[in-house]
Amino acid sequence: MNRDYSAITKWRQGCIQDLADCARELEKQPIPDLTEELFEDYFLTGKRLPYENVYFERRKRLTVFAVLTGLGLVQDADHLSRILSEICTETYWALPPHVNIKSEDKEHTIDLFAAETSHSLAEIIYRAGNVLSEEVIQKCMTAVMERVMIPFSQKIPYAGWEKSRDNWNAVCNGSVGSAAFFMSKLYSRHKNVPLRPAEGFFEGIIDRCRKNLDNYLLGFKNDGVCLEGIGYFTYGMSFYTAFMELIGADIPVERLKSITEAACACFFPSGRTVSFSDSGSREKYRLGLMLYLAEKTGCRGIPGLDAAARFDSDACYRYMMISRDLDWTWDAAEDTDLLMQGSAQIPETRQTAQIARRTENQHTAQTAKRPENQHTAQTAHMTESQQIFVTAQILETRRISGGKDFYIFPESQQMCARGKSGGGLAFKAGNNAEPHNHNDVGSFMYVVGDEVFLEDLGAGEYTADYFGNGRYGILCNRSLGHNVPLIGNAEQSAGADAACDSFETVISGNRVTVTASIGRAYGLEEKLTRTLEYDTQSESLEICDVISSVNGCTEAGGSGSPGNLAGKKEYSTLPAGAYGTVMITENLVTGIRPVIRGDRIVLNGKKHSCEVTPKMTCGMINIVPEIFRDHEGTEKTVYRIIWDNTGPSGFTVTII
Repeated sequence: MNRDYSAITKWRQGCIQDLADCARELEKQPIPDLTEELFEDYFLTGKRLPYENVYFERRKRLTVFAVLTGLGLVQDADHLSRILSEICTETYWALPPHVNIKSEDKEHTIDLFAAETSHSLAEIIYRAGNVLSEEVIQKCMTAVMERVMIPFSQKIPYAGWEKSRDNWNAVCNGSVGSAAFFMSKLYSRHKNVPLRPAEGFFEGIIDRCRKNLDNYLLGFKNDGVCLEGIGYFTYGMSFYTAFMELIGADIPVERLKSITEAACACFFPSGRTVSFSDSGSREKYRLGLMLYLAEKTGCRGIPGLDAAARFDSDACYRYMMISRDLDWTWDAAEDTDLLMQGSAQIPETRQTAQIARRTENQHTAQTAKRPENQHTAQTAHMTESQQIFVTAQILETRRISGGKDFYIFPESQQMCARGKSGGGLAFKAGNNAEPHNHNDVGSFMYVVGDEVFLEDLGAGEYTADYFGNGRYGILCNRSLGHNVPLIGNAEQSAGADAACDSFETVISGNRVTVTASIGRAYGLEEKLTRTLEYDTQSESLEICDVISSVNGCTEAGGSGSPGNLAGKKEYSTLPAGAYGTVMITENLVTGIRPVIRGDRIVLNGKKHSCEVTPKMTCGMINIVPEIFRDHEGTEKTVYRIIWDNTGPSGFTVTII
């Protein structure tokens, strides 16, 4: 195997340079104020971003200065000390949507971000303790105790997330447990800090969090799929693995291997990602996390370095994730990486795994300069999975998991296929009660190269409505915003009963055929069968939708007007048994302005073009523009392509 260690080294240097560049800009700017007015604005408007933008700008400063201080690349700790002190005085560490404003103890709410903050502060002051004042250290320790450690210890279970099966479990338990780990060491170092707990206090929290994390893994299907979306896999798994590594706990290797492989399958060779549920089509993976999982599980399906996240890929600037990117890539990089930038001491951030199992004396000894002979023969201890990253082909965009073209996940009822151009097809069935649910049974996304022609919109802007009663009035969550048909002018309904009851796949050469029975998603008593056939070489797609035996009819049929849907219309969810002769309205979603040419729809991307050809219509092909607010709150225009059929419906998609 050819080995080129410069790839990882270059990536690490680039990440550190980005942090250093950001630090220089932040040094010129004041710390933004996190005001009570911003907090209260959420309860008045339902908008999260005004408060969160300031909140995460403060966390950005924390992470940037903490990581650079640990790397020995900051001259003094003044900026780090100031942001640590500022965070300690914040009224809330939790975000407004997660705070019960009527609670007497609302300031001590432990949500995802309060838990993350507790861990960040505890680990940062532990790692940077030699450059921080005793006053700052004690302030941080007291804040972590008062806001998280004590409230968590006094209530069992603390909240629903403690035993949940989603990212909340992993992030909260992983963060609280990691905070307890470092707080235990800090109290051993600092003898005069207030709120000193009884012996065994932190060990009890660590053990409790470790046991809770068993439930997190139950949230993944047996085929490894994270139904919350690829972004939430990265989020939850980052905190799960970091905590388990800290405490030296055993992990279920085979289980994690299937989960990792399913996550890798979500990356198209071109770098685009499957955006089902509340995810996105431009997600990035955390290099540190995937190296860790590759080493532990032997998974050989990691995407290329071009799909790896940089420090600013995470708008929340999570210290845990960014620090582990550097910690867990250290062994795969040249030892001279940081030494060439003037840091003669090997920083603690390269040694998280060792920190986890040191005694305090061992910690002190191992933070000294390494002997010269430890800077040689770096290749000797690299695992085979780490060497994947330094082969010639990994430096280019490539097909993952050994060049496989098809990935079938039968329990989750999902399929991913890789096209010749680097794009492909992703399809899902499942049900409409999945975590971070969208009403999207039978939906798909079609990608050519790195351009998404028929898309899954993924996550929209998070607001009060988004996680409240208004969720399915938002385009990206309702079936109207997905590549699924309307039946009798009705959308799919939400709920576990709105499900696919049959999912079959057949692979023959370059072609995959998927057949799914999705009628229950619309409340149909009879069968609505959606069949897709995709060819990985020509990248052509053919879809057929057929309703069988509706009130004695063998196919969907209809009477009346053709149904021009060009204007805004109200759509409903029909109850079971309410169907006579039924119209199938095909509904496709694209971010590319469509052009109708006769009986075809042409989509012209920047690099590729394709055309959609209905098999038959009983009316006009219409284009309906829709305004969509993406996860960052940016307004975008997308287009729905719609036409009616009274018989078996379908269409083809071909590259032109």
